Amino acid sequence: MIMTDETLALKAQQGDQAAFEQLLASYTALVRSRVHGFFLLGADAEDAMQEGMIGLFRAIRDYDPERGPLRAFADLCVRRQLTDAVRGATRSKHAPLNSATPLDPAISTDQGDPERALLNRELHQTLIEQIKPVLSRMEAQVLELFLAGERYTEIAGRLNKPPKSIDNALQRIKAKIQKQEILL
Repeated sequence: MIMTDETLALKAQQGDQAAFEQLLASYTALVRSRVHGFFLLGADAEDAMQEGMIGLFRAIRDYDPERGPLRAFADLCVRRQLTDAVRGATRSKHAPLNSATPLDPAISTDQGDPERALLNRELHQTLIEQIKPVLSRMEAQVLELFLAGERYTEIAGRLNKPPKSIDNALQRIKAKIQKQEILL
């Protein structure tokens, strides 16, 4: 039985990982086509693709069938995520971040490859397990949320902390990772 994208999205929202991965694979081309028209200051094409995939993830997570087809909603979410990323990257207050080393340079997007997605999840888990003993409780929470794709403001809201505290925590985490030589 062939399921529509809308049915797959509803199944994914209920925790069906296979449906979620099928949607990610089938919508990667849409994300790639949208990423092509965007330039992120201080980022490479892979970073832009990751931003687009975050938009796709949110589209699947937040999809409501009463509001129309999934493809249109996914396209809107991907474009919004990319637009937000461009706006954020061009703010002068983010200039130091634009020239900084990424927190997780060994981790890349899966580009629609389920095997690579699995490896990336395992790499995230390995990173967390290796660094967790030297992190404070707050730093561990921040790292997990950050690696899950949440923005500083979202993390700050969830932890009831100012965004600057989240930025400081991520800088401390990065320094600890480099000091421990944990990155693969």
